[in-house]
Amino acid sequence: MSGGAWEYTATFNDTDTNNYESSNGSSFASTTNSRNSSTKYATKYSNNTTTNYGTKIYEVGKIGDATKETYSGSGVYSWSPNADYTYFANSINPFFLRGGFFSNGSYAGVFCSNYYVGVDSYNLSFRTVLSF
Repeated sequence: MSGGAWEYTATFNDTDTNNYESSNGSSFASTTNSRNSSTKYATKYSNNTTTNYGTKIYEVGKIGDATKETYSGSGVYSWSPNADYTYFANSINPFFLRGGFFSNGSYAGVFCSNYYVGVDSYNLSFRTVLSF
């Protein structure tokens, strides 16, 4: 979870100016119509700006997903300065990543988050979780 590879999560931003949601995230984003609320399979956020850090996290984050709970309130770090990076999905990069890549060093971590366009890369992964 900490610094191996960025991990995609089943989350997306409902405002997507580049149409990545339908082309790169169709496996889950299209099943959760962006005008509807989140489902048990995918979480929808509503950030209709290009802002991806700072107080925007409090505006669009959700209690229970470790966004509002861990953000320190300033800059781009969770918990405290020099802690995990905390960026958020936005209208240009609508998908949410967690964990961090090894080259992020001490800024990677369990509460590290970032945004991306929804394509594959050498430093991206995903985790399958089964719950009963």
